[in-house]
Amino acid sequence: MIELAGQLTESEVPAGHTLLAAGTLGRELIICVEGQLRIEQAGKPAEVHDAPCLVGLLTALDPHPHQASVTTLTPCRLLRLDHDALVNELLINNTLACGVIRYLVRQARQA
Repeated sequence: MIELAGQLTESEVPAGHTLLAAGTLGRELIICVEGQLRIEQAGKPAEVHDAPCLVGLLTALDPHPHQASVTTLTPCRLLRLDHDALVNELLINNTLACGVIRYLVRQARQA
């Protein structure tokens, strides 16, 4: 886990910044540590998520085009982790792998 922390990149972005655009290729997990995000997907009502929250997990696990757009509603502090770093850590860290699976199962149940 310590190696993973060293691979996170931290950034601060202003309100109104597009983090992910629907249809563009995604390869990273974004953790919103501070702030508020708006998630918009065609055919669904927009959702607002307060920190802490995750976006891009599916594309970080399996790079493909984003199905939703994510915009900052407030200034946000973010941590980013790319596909290769996440997958490498999941291969050696069973606790993290189980946590990711649990998170995905909960998301699927809510859908």
